[in-house]
Amino acid sequence: MKKLLAIVSALSMSTTVFSVTSCSLVNYKKQYIKNKVDSIVDVASVASRGAILNDAEGISVDYLNNYIGSKKMNDMLPTFKATPQAKVSDFVNATFEDPLDKKFYTGLGDSNGYTLDDGISPDSFADSIIDTGSTALSAIKSAGGIKPSLGGILESLLPEVGGFLSDDGVDFKMSDNALNTFEKLAPYAQQLLNDFGKTGIVSILCRLFFNINFINSGTLDQDALKELVTILTGGPDKSTVVPFILEDYINEIMFNDFKGKYQPTKEELENQDPEVPIDVNLQLTPKVVQQSALVRLNKLLIRLSGRNIDANTPETDPIRLQLEMDDYHPIDKPEFFKENLGENILYLVKNKDKLNYVAIIENISDLFFILCSLIINIGIFDFEQMDNTLSTSLGSDSLFYFQGINSNMAEVLDNKTFASIMNNQKDEKKRMLVIDYNNSINSSGMPNKTKFSAYKLLKNITRAVNVKDSKSMYSMQRIFFLLCYSNASRNPDEDPNKPFGVDYKLSENANLIDIVKLGALTGGMFNREVVGVDSLLNGIIQGIGYKILDMIDGVSIPGIIKGLGGSAISRLAGVLLDTISNNRSIQGVSSILYTINTFFDTGIKISDETTAKMAKGFNALWDKDSQLITELLNKKLWDKPINIQNLLGVDLGDSGTIESLLKKFTEYYNDENRKNYDKSKPDNRVGLVNDGITTLARSLKVENKIQVVYKSDKSIVKNMKGTSGDEDGKYNPITIALNLIKFPGYAVKGPALKPGSEEQIYAGAKGALYALGYVDGQKTFNQGSPLAAIENIFDDESVIKIRDNALSDFKSLSDIKKEYIKTNIDKYIVNDNFSYKMVSYSNITDEDKYGNIEMEITYRSPIDGVEKKYQVKLIEYATKRSWTIESTKKL
Repeated sequence: MKKLLAIVSALSMSTTVFSVTSCSLVNYKKQYIKNKVDSIVDVASVASRGAILNDAEGISVDYLNNYIGSKKMNDMLPTFKATPQAKVSDFVNATFEDPLDKKFYTGLGDSNGYTLDDGISPDSFADSIIDTGSTALSAIKSAGGIKPSLGGILESLLPEVGGFLSDDGVDFKMSDNALNTFEKLAPYAQQLLNDFGKTGIVSILCRLFFNINFINSGTLDQDALKELVTILTGGPDKSTVVPFILEDYINEIMFNDFKGKYQPTKEELENQDPEVPIDVNLQLTPKVVQQSALVRLNKLLIRLSGRNIDANTPETDPIRLQLEMDDYHPIDKPEFFKENLGENILYLVKNKDKLNYVAIIENISDLFFILCSLIINIGIFDFEQMDNTLSTSLGSDSLFYFQGINSNMAEVLDNKTFASIMNNQKDEKKRMLVIDYNNSINSSGMPNKTKFSAYKLLKNITRAVNVKDSKSMYSMQRIFFLLCYSNASRNPDEDPNKPFGVDYKLSENANLIDIVKLGALTGGMFNREVVGVDSLLNGIIQGIGYKILDMIDGVSIPGIIKGLGGSAISRLAGVLLDTISNNRSIQGVSSILYTINTFFDTGIKISDETTAKMAKGFNALWDKDSQLITELLNKKLWDKPINIQNLLGVDLGDSGTIESLLKKFTEYYNDENRKNYDKSKPDNRVGLVNDGITTLARSLKVENKIQVVYKSDKSIVKNMKGTSGDEDGKYNPITIALNLIKFPGYAVKGPALKPGSEEQIYAGAKGALYALGYVDGQKTFNQGSPLAAIENIFDDESVIKIRDNALSDFKSLSDIKKEYIKTNIDKYIVNDNFSYKMVSYSNITDEDKYGNIEMEITYRSPIDGVEKKYQVKLIEYATKRSWTIESTKKL
């Protein structure tokens, strides 16, 4: 009996232990699942804050993900048990397979319930400028300038530069003629930097436009604005003389390379009629300047994109033909926009990673030419005189006149005829307008000669922005016309009374077919395309138009459609600018947009009221009540529609308005102050900047080239990669430096360190620095070298002032950004604004099924207390090692 009781007792105890153990295991598994789900939900709640705040407050999800990710997890979610130093990103990256950025949510398609418009972000283009500038300028200041003591830093940084260079973008190309022009810029650069040092204008503009408050909301720093006003209105001790310097550059240097004729292309010479040779003579009319700017821009784009030609490049290669095109070659065919300018813009857009930054220095003279060509037309006319002379004849169709050659009578013409005669090289009456310049080329016998005047430029702009004057609209329309009118014509046979043809027109009920027909003339729809090249801006827009469909990523369009569509867009853009320039109807745009919206919704709609106003294209941009720009952009100027008048009327606080500032600014640039400027000019053009640029230009000339050898056997490199080669293996110092950084097989020779020893071989970064004028251990840069030139420039007192001001400004801008984040970001991301709960879960431990979790997150705005609720569904990733968001939904 006792044995039986013992057995029963043993069985009873075993059963009890087994039951307790089984119960414990079940409870443990439940607790494990709960803990796992809770942990995932906790992390998901914090990871979702970026998208929720983008939806609710319009702050960029991508910025917030990075910013919140950098915070400590315990600060963002105090109830979460994490180590003190653990960051949010540590848990988010460990939990989720995909980065939960805008691209991810957009990829969810209809399963994404968040509205993720481009939100505001404290990060901007200015950050890299500020960060890089602070680091570089601090090092320069610590060394007392660009000094040999920086050699070690430069040597360590140069290999990094190689990563930004394309294999073809390592040939610094400046002919001796270009270097001579560059050298002639030296006195103007000295004046410019002296002015910047005196006025601090660079510092002011930096604080105005690199300020995150301006970048995100257009708010101007009032202190910086007041300083700018002082410079604009403060008299000779404070006012900037930049307009005078600009005037001198345009009249003295800009056309230094103009020879009164152009060089035809090889193809043109081969195909010319022996009986009628090509007339290559040119007068420097406004059109010649605008076309030259387009040719130079096209070459600059090629060099910026890192493409090059060398000795092996065929003569018929398109890039060679474009680079060898004469800078003053006329443009009269659409192929220039299609195959040259448009193609090069597209290539640059698609190959941003191959940018050849050296091309900016290499083409600095052309860059100045291009920029100044944008304003030159506005400074060669006197709008006030035109208004007074035209009097009652003044109107949108007749903004200009010619002074009679044999009488004092003004010859009033329509805008198109005026523009055509002004630029007509064959005009028998010699009414063409010739820009006068300091050059040996003779343009005598031309009665209509004019020089650029900074005073005229400023006076004309001031007249245009004075919206209280009833004639101000005509002045602004003149500016638009001079900047944007392409002068593209239909066949003059259409109207015998119009010898220069008539402008293209867009019908009020235009459709997509009408756009294609815009270039049609008698003889077929595509017999001749729109070609108008009186304007740099219009030319650029035409070039972009041809390739705009190729620039759109993620859209597959058949080649033939791209070709037709590109032509249509280019034509439409050119015609619209011409039409607006003459204040004619652009109502066809509304009709075209309506047609497009029937195929797919663009989200852009033009109201009937705005369409009616578009009967006068320029008025649609100008009038105070015009809604056109607002409807196209879906944006307002605070509570007003965006148009030119409202933009000009923006209140600048204590600083007044744009019009009042410009008026005071213009008053300073009179004849008396011009005389004072001229007196101080000789002394103001002398200094270390002048010396440095002169030295730099001379250091790059043919006589200062350096021989390059192969590092392995010291034989001469006759065909260095990415260059046109040299029989003696000699190249300019900058080309050598770029190549030695990029290609380790090249080297340069240096003198022996000791008598009787072998000559030195420098490769890599050391070789690059040697070519530029630095040898490790030397206390000075080699005389006449590029680095010696740069040392001079950075030792100039004005440059030192600019450097120190920039350092102070960069620190101030960084502090402003921190304050911006504190004020505009931090209050939204805190845990108190969020609550969440787990709704359900399934298959968490099932090896054969993907786990699912559903949760709800509530966000309560700290501004108005409004709550928004969101459903977030999570699903286990295919690898079953992490999770992803399956869908989001507003509740």
